[in-house]
Amino acid sequence: MHWVKFPLSGGINSFKINSPILLPWGLLLLLAVVLIIIRGGWFLFILLVIVFSFPLHIHWDYRFARDIVSEVRQKQGIKQFAENYIYEPNISWEYSPTLVSSPILSSDVSDVWDNPLSRVVLTMESLGIGFWIALTGTIIVSRRLGTRRILIALLLSLILSLPGILTASFLTLGRNAFLAGNYSKSVNMYKRAMSINQSLGNRTLRGLGTYYSWLGESQFHMGIKDSPPVYFFLGVNLEDKGFFIKSKEMYQKALSLPPTKKALARTVVREALDDFKGKEFGSAMERLEEAFKLDNNQIEALFYATYISSVLKDQKSTLYYSSLLFDRCREKLLLSDLYNIIGDTYQRVENLPEARVMYRESVSKFDRVKNGNYHAWVGIAGW
Repeated sequence: MHWVKFPLSGGINSFKINSPILLPWGLLLLLAVVLIIIRGGWFLFILLVIVFSFPLHIHWDYRFARDIVSEVRQKQGIKQFAENYIYEPNISWEYSPTLVSSPILSSDVSDVWDNPLSRVVLTMESLGIGFWIALTGTIIVSRRLGTRRILIALLLSLILSLPGILTASFLTLGRNAFLAGNYSKSVNMYKRAMSINQSLGNRTLRGLGTYYSWLGESQFHMGIKDSPPVYFFLGVNLEDKGFFIKSKEMYQKALSLPPTKKALARTVVREALDDFKGKEFGSAMERLEEAFKLDNNQIEALFYATYISSVLKDQKSTLYYSSLLFDRCREKLLLSDLYNIIGDTYQRVENLPEARVMYRESVSKFDRVKNGNYHAWVGIAGW
């Protein structure tokens, strides 16, 4: 059961012991189990604290929000690519059982860091059915604790989230100071936010590219030209304007920052797409390989590499890249397109039995809408 839904990778299984969501609460859960044996009331109280704390923990987890934003943008890129180059792509359909349908998660994620309401909506809509069942059941069962204990549990949950609240507050103060033109104060506020997150919080702020972009922007306006955050800020802006070579130069100077490799991989993927459009397939494949080495969760790079390998009739590479993608992706629409691509690859080498097997796998992933997955049915029919 997935409590947290991701647009492409499907989610985090909260019942696996190695889950990053479960680990912070593992000891508390163990204590709760011991207490239910001794005294059930205390178990319910601690369980209530855990359930109240879960959405707050997710909300202040910058790694979670970063990954959500990354996957949303990768999905948008794949969808646009598929609409331009793939015949009847299923990824063009708006609905998918594993895709969060929030306007924020399906389209605009640009204001997630600036708009607190966007973060709240993102958090609430990313929590899967498992969490809401647990929350509802726990509150119903915990009614016998009384209103006072329920309020105390809520207060304890907020106390546990205090480092996250302080981190976000200092980030907001830093951003407001920057907009007011007080750049030195802005830098101080950003650094305080990082200090709190590293010493008291969940230590996820270090992986957030937006933090270093904001910090670099403030330092740049202070006249500081030679610092990793400034180079990161310049790299982001050059990337947004399409100056990929210059952007890569800036990112190379900021490699000491944790999020730089992911940003660099994103830029390399954009370069690979330009190569593909110019029919420079060899160069495109080399860049996609480079992007995947920089970020092994670059689903977008793996999808493009699979498709280009299919176009080149390279069956071995098609199967290799698709296998890596199968290991990382749970989005059913994308998987259905992937099976269609593999089916087309087999069909090009006239291996029709294997092609039909792949087309049937595609149908098993997606065939819920009238006239949906037309390409797979055509392949099965052998037209």
